[in-house]
Amino acid sequence: MKKSTGIISLLLLICIMCSCGNNTLPSESPLPTNCISDIETTPFPEYVYNGSVVLLDSVEDYPQVKFDSNSLKTGIKFNSEFEVSDYSKIALYVKIKSLRKNQAVVFYVNGEKVFTLTRDTKGATHDITKAILPALTKGENTLSATVPSGANFEGILTLYSNGYLLQNNLDIKGSLDKAISEGLYGMNMEITRKAWHYGLSAQMINNRKFYAQEDGKPAGWNGNNFEYITDVTKSMCQSNYVALEKGGEISHQDQWIYLAKNQSYEIKVWTNSDLSKQTELEIYLNDKKITTFTVKPSNDAYNEYSFIYKADETIQNGTFTIKNKTASVDIYQVSMMNTNNYMGMRPDVIEALKELKPSTLRYPGGCCVDKWDWKESLKEPHLRKPMNANGMEGFLFTATYNQDTFDFGLKEFMALCELTGAKAELTVSLVAMDAKSSSDLVKYCKENGYEVLNWYIGNEVYFFGGEYAANGVLAAKKTSEFIREMRKVDENINVVIGINTVGNDLTSWSEQYVKNITEQYEYISVHEYYGPATVTDGHFNGLAALNELGAFKQGYSGTVKNAADLMERMKAYIPENATLYVDEWNWGFGMMPSTLMYMGDSLYWHTLANGSLLYPAYSASFFHPLEGMIFVTPNEAKITAVGTAFQLFVKHKNQTILESCCENKALSILATQGTDNGIISVVNREQAAVRLTVNSEINSEKYSKVKIYTIEAKELDLENTALVDEDTVKIYQLEKDITENIFTIDIPGASLVVVELLK
Repeated sequence: MKKSTGIISLLLLICIMCSCGNNTLPSESPLPTNCISDIETTPFPEYVYNGSVVLLDSVEDYPQVKFDSNSLKTGIKFNSEFEVSDYSKIALYVKIKSLRKNQAVVFYVNGEKVFTLTRDTKGATHDITKAILPALTKGENTLSATVPSGANFEGILTLYSNGYLLQNNLDIKGSLDKAISEGLYGMNMEITRKAWHYGLSAQMINNRKFYAQEDGKPAGWNGNNFEYITDVTKSMCQSNYVALEKGGEISHQDQWIYLAKNQSYEIKVWTNSDLSKQTELEIYLNDKKITTFTVKPSNDAYNEYSFIYKADETIQNGTFTIKNKTASVDIYQVSMMNTNNYMGMRPDVIEALKELKPSTLRYPGGCCVDKWDWKESLKEPHLRKPMNANGMEGFLFTATYNQDTFDFGLKEFMALCELTGAKAELTVSLVAMDAKSSSDLVKYCKENGYEVLNWYIGNEVYFFGGEYAANGVLAAKKTSEFIREMRKVDENINVVIGINTVGNDLTSWSEQYVKNITEQYEYISVHEYYGPATVTDGHFNGLAALNELGAFKQGYSGTVKNAADLMERMKAYIPENATLYVDEWNWGFGMMPSTLMYMGDSLYWHTLANGSLLYPAYSASFFHPLEGMIFVTPNEAKITAVGTAFQLFVKHKNQTILESCCENKALSILATQGTDNGIISVVNREQAAVRLTVNSEINSEKYSKVKIYTIEAKELDLENTALVDEDTVKIYQLEKDITENIFTIDIPGASLVVVELLK
């Protein structure tokens, strides 16, 4: 194979060669300083309210402004006794008696618009904190509204201040003889959307193998004097390619083309070797030429050229351009990555994943498994044929033009598991594979020392299984064949099958499926994306959405309950020790992180933990750490409030669940106890702050010190990234001694508080 390196000093080459071809993490690689690091040592500010505190018995005792349609026409005076900065939440509840379809009521505070009410808004409570605070003043204020003719409504404006606290008791009793399973801390690493490109990948060039096409040209690329070739037999990766004529050029502009000053980047170009004569390819970043590759005919299957570029300035949202000077040449693929990468992966994202401490990582999907060829994934990345969404264009590879360049294969995944300390889980496709291929994969992993904790037989076969989705008996027959052949290679593998009990048709399919599987399996998996869509007049009402998660108040998930009920009905056909696995869960899939996701996920994780008291012991995997827990930009990776909550929940791992009782039903509480400490986590789903009084002796153990971690969302919405800053999320930490038989915990509205009790 022909290789040519651009002009660069030998000294510089020696300096960077440890991070080119990167199969080991550089010992001093620049990991992110803006990720939330070890939760134990992060210097969070203390959550302490320094003003006067008023303890209240009920929400009705908060300062409230009651109004109706008549009183708001002239305006209502009300007093704000605290400094505006002291208000944590302000809520508006409106009950509509009559309002025409096209009418709207606009609310004002001191003449500034704070909320618009339409008939579709209904009787929900709305968090208007963000809108009202700029208009509010300490002392006298006026609430008014424009009221259309015939409109009739009434409501309450409630002012929640850090200075007001509901007083409640938390009674923690004895052990319930059930431990928090390590299996609840799993994650999915499906190749999908922004999980690889725009996520874990160090690659800057989207559609770098020219596989995806739009309007007769490679998607994401522009240029002139080129032909787009869709005959895939010539390219070394069986992809489409670009035939660049003399004087032609192609360019790709993307926000992910980000180069930091003084950092080194490797640029590669692969071309045909059967040129008619020599040509020169000029490589540009924006309008600056950075190198020229001399492309010569050769006897190799293809030519590969590379160049290390040390950026002399920071480039954002850059443009990568190739210009051809002399003769026609075929461009098969290109690449540009920071030399500080590990097998094509970003060290900062790896480090963020590691900090989350996942117990397991599942790969390659998810739906991606039906497009995934495990043998193809063993090739070198530049030789792998890209994957096509092919029928799943609406959601699978949406960030990369409905294709994936397949740079994240089996070897990269197993390396990621080793780096993060997670155990590997693999899925085989019931649709795209046969029993021989699946057993060959088991054999390959066994022979190469790849330890796989669990093997999934298919993914959502009931949706995407084609003929198997239409026939549970047929799906069961093929599943049995897979398990049988895979266990011939390794009799000790753990097997996971999947069901769905949403609606009669899927429940019937699931019953036929489990009834006709003839081989042993260890887990029955279900997926749950639980978030309700509470939108009124284009406004997403986070408070109402959070309270729509009604099943969570009962301590269980409806999906888990339905699956457990099916297992009970079908227990004559199900292996005796088979347990539940919620192997995909989140507010939704394909979403960005948000404060509402953080609150909802905190509630859901509590539900999973407490639910293990009611239903068969189960495991769970969050979907997807790069669509919730970690927010990745071209130059940094940050752990969000969703990820920080997960980090705090890790403190419960392997501890025994304790019985806990509190009269405040707005609080979701989980208390656990280990040998050296106890953990209490509290999710407050409403705006009212709470002061909990707790006995310092719990289950015969006396504690003398507490560490309190608080995550407070300033506003519940889906339209933010849940990053820790003044306007979105605040995180506090407080450590104090227990000097009496009781201690108190202050729980802000819309918050998660985790308390570590120390002896």
